[in-house]
Amino acid sequence: MPGFEYTVRSGDTLSALARTYRVEGGWQAIWDDDNNEELRDTRSGPDRLMPGDRVYIPGAEGNVAPAPSGGTAEFTAPPPYRIRAEDGTARPPLIILVGGSVRMRAVHDDGADGAWLWATSSSKITLTDETTDTVTITAGDDVSARGLDEAIEVRFTPEGGEPMPSAVTRVTVFSVTFAASSIQGYAFDGMGTDMDDPTPDGETPHISVKKNTRTRVQVTVAGGCSPGNIHFTSDDDTTAEAVLDGVPPMTFTMYIDGKNKTRAETLIHARANTDDGPICASLAVNVYAEKSYTAKVAKVWDSSSASTRLSRPSFSVANTQTALRGFYKQAVATIRLTDYSSDGGALDVNFDPGGAGALVLEAGRVSAGQQLVTDALTGTGKKIVIVKKLAWLFNLGTAAAAGATTITMGSHLSARTMAYLTPREYRFGGPGNYETITITATNTTTRVITLGSALGSAHPITEGIWWPLGGLSGNPAWVQEDTDTEAHVNKVIGHEFGHELLELLDVEKLECVMNFHTGSTDTRIRFKELPRHYDPPGGNENQWDTIDRT
Repeated sequence: MPGFEYTVRSGDTLSALARTYRVEGGWQAIWDDDNNEELRDTRSGPDRLMPGDRVYIPGAEGNVAPAPSGGTAEFTAPPPYRIRAEDGTARPPLIILVGGSVRMRAVHDDGADGAWLWATSSSKITLTDETTDTVTITAGDDVSARGLDEAIEVRFTPEGGEPMPSAVTRVTVFSVTFAASSIQGYAFDGMGTDMDDPTPDGETPHISVKKNTRTRVQVTVAGGCSPGNIHFTSDDDTTAEAVLDGVPPMTFTMYIDGKNKTRAETLIHARANTDDGPICASLAVNVYAEKSYTAKVAKVWDSSSASTRLSRPSFSVANTQTALRGFYKQAVATIRLTDYSSDGGALDVNFDPGGAGALVLEAGRVSAGQQLVTDALTGTGKKIVIVKKLAWLFNLGTAAAAGATTITMGSHLSARTMAYLTPREYRFGGPGNYETITITATNTTTRVITLGSALGSAHPITEGIWWPLGGLSGNPAWVQEDTDTEAHVNKVIGHEFGHELLELLDVEKLECVMNFHTGSTDTRIRFKELPRHYDPPGGNENQWDTIDRT
């Protein structure tokens, strides 16, 4: 007797189906039926059914089974045609990617002539070519509420005859997305234009991993599509590959194994149904050799100038090391910090004999106070100096007269250094002779500054423009403590460390440890190419790839 084709749902077993439809010979008869040859090739055993599998239930004509109302329902033979994939032989697809499309073909068992009509009541899909034997199903932007929720039917009307019963299949509209894992080993960069995750359409996220090590990424399969229908492949498995352990839940973390590469990139793809199926989502994996750095941290004050006394003379270098390792592990770099002082205390250097209350640094050259501190720090290697307050002076090149609307800066200032003097308000002058100026234009070649209004008083060549400074790179690198929190100071140390040791530049975007302004609390190191803020103007910087891996 003929039977019918059944679409497996969650919880179904062959034994239960055999009982429900009263199949003589039980589950074994279903499994062994010739019409289930494709199912046997797909699944390793009768207990391995997956939602969406098509299973032929033999001998169902005239059988009765419990109906939803509690009575009985009779099963009749299916129509003499069935829905297949576009090639007319393979099973029809079960899943459609959001925004994607698939084609299905209706195949008549006897090749009869007539008219076809496809239809769906689903709002998640649309049909085209619905009056031909082959239809295109296109998914919209929304995933299915549950698996196999979108029904598609086709009805055949033979020439000169009446419409026959419809054949029905079901599909799931689904999506696959990659996102940062809460237990991320290194970094995930969503590449968003606003630098927020998740990744916008058309942009590939990036993940970093240390060579010969693994990291994790979060994967979400939405729409009720079984993650077992998603296969993960690598364009180059000698660089990196995805590793799954069994069939995961709808949202899961997946291992990414980095191979023995110093600097390399490959794409991990999520594919539908098979290893060569349509690509649902991609993840760029960047494998790097870890770069290691060392530096000493010195806390410095001037006992002859009370206002230079540090708020935290026993600032924890160990905590700073932990913070910086967190910043730079994202880009597969690490740092070892040691305290310059053997007892963890502050070093006393007479750098402020004039009582400025700060360590004065001069743009473009070494100030007297700066030289005194540098001379006091013995030994080789990179050093970071923390002081109570920093002041950064851009010296005049010629005296400025009262009423002047331009000023000329010192010849020792390079074009790059002059580029820091952007249009804004600054403190200008010297002790007892300060005023606020507004810069409207800076000529980095002639070093002439144009002011928004005339100077109120005269200023000798020893005075200049005071640029607000939280830190300055170099060896040593200079960091201001002031009233900032320990977390903020660590962020500034990380920023200057990036300049000095990793050769990273200031960038425009605030969502990054290398932003040119210290107000951001975001300490990511980004793969996304960020616009540089100063020199060279206009260019971009990929911070993961800028780091030297040799």
